[in-house]
Amino acid sequence: MTDDDFDKQKKIQYYSAGLLGWLNTKLEYDKSILTLSAGGIGLLVTLITTKGVGSLTSLVLVISSLVFFLFSLISVLFIFSRNAKHIEDVMIKNVVSDKILSVLDKFSVICLGTAISLSCALGVSTAIDSLKEKEKKMAEDKVEQQVSVSAQRFQNSVNGISKLRPTDTDTTRSFNGIGNLKPDSTHQQTVPQQTQDSGAVKK
Repeated sequence: MTDDDFDKQKKIQYYSAGLLGWLNTKLEYDKSILTLSAGGIGLLVTLITTKGVGSLTSLVLVISSLVFFLFSLISVLFIFSRNAKHIEDVMIKNVVSDKILSVLDKFSVICLGTAISLSCALGVSTAIDSLKEKEKKMAEDKVEQQVSVSAQRFQNSVNGISKLRPTDTDTTRSFNGIGNLKPDSTHQQTVPQQTQDSGAVKK
């Protein structure tokens, strides 16, 4: 093997390694977008089913994020399908580039970036809603505690009011001797007799 042949082999090997690395990089790039999109959809679905949606803003952000993650996922699937056709066109028809693949590549990246941004906004919104909910609960607990203390103070302040209620025994005692004031029959008969005797003496 001459030096020229050796140099040609080196160039071929170098080109093959570079081409293979480029293809693997592009393939891993598309796989990463696919993985992130599928993971984002799974995460959002899990969040909705476990915690729910606290506000209208969170609902809009969740739906928007799911839509953009789904668009990114579908575009990557189309890219995988289009890659095979593009390789055939390059090998057979000597096609240099595919405009559809270029559009799909940009579209998938834009959708993924938008979905991630909306997911971050959703996290901030959820944190704010959670903080407001805690503050509201603390305020309600404070009001309930104040009402409980006020009720306890009122109960203590009128705790002895039952002592002022007249009892049946007191009522009985207050009128217990009224029967002694009633004039009896012997007393009525004695008084007129004494009056008659005194009149007879005067005559």
